[in-house]
Amino acid sequence: MSSRLLAEALRRADFDVVLCKTAHDCEAEMQRAPNADLVVTSILLPDEDGLTLTRRLRAMDPQVRILVVSALRATTRALQAGADQFLSKPVSIPLFLAAVQELVPPGGARASGRGRVRGDRELPDGSLDLS
Repeated sequence: MSSRLLAEALRRADFDVVLCKTAHDCEAEMQRAPNADLVVTSILLPDEDGLTLTRRLRAMDPQVRILVVSALRATTRALQAGADQFLSKPVSIPLFLAAVQELVPPGGARASGRGRVRGDRELPDGSLDLS
């Protein structure tokens, strides 16, 4: 499942989506506009692993919800790093949206209107990078 399809599914569910190409880009975006409701990331990112990103994002913003989506079996490690939820790939759009809606209630977790999601691209190995 490509990040573009998941991003489109989120937009259709009335989320604002910001796509970031790297962990560094995600952190910069979070500092620029810090009120994201949700960060969706993979473990395999171009510039570092998503678990390190998860730990830093959790320290940066304890309120942001973090969903890790990966083909790697790392549920426990992701949750220990600070993720709120982990989905194994491949993931269907309905399952993905159900997880997002569980993490981000209607109107956004921060009651700021539309939900805001940070995201990224799909890597050549097929891992999903919605950071």
